[in-house]
Amino acid sequence: MSKAVAEIRRARRLACLAVAAFIAAQASPNGVLEDFARFWAAGPPAYEPANIRAPTLLIVGDWDVITPPTMAQGLYDRLVNARERRLVFLSEGTHFLVIEKHRMRLLREVQNFLDES
Repeated sequence: MSKAVAEIRRARRLACLAVAAFIAAQASPNGVLEDFARFWAAGPPAYEPANIRAPTLLIVGDWDVITPPTMAQGLYDRLVNARERRLVFLSEGTHFLVIEKHRMRLLREVQNFLDES
């Protein structure tokens, strides 16, 4: 296993454990998020990034602890057969960029990618 793959798996497990701990701390019924955390922490990815050939845009907030920037970089590095690939880091953003103060930057990045592809 390459160092990048090992780092992606480690980061994913840590993120999933953090989500599971958060859910447990809330003491609310939230089976969907709990199932999601268990699924992603279970092992190998459900897909192989090297098999993706379509243009691919990855956008990550630099404060994202659910899918941290290191995870996005590791995924980007494995998108070796994508016709086009782009990785964008947005400052002052978490995993929930679409509802945060800089959401228009997110929307502009998506629109630019679609217009150029």
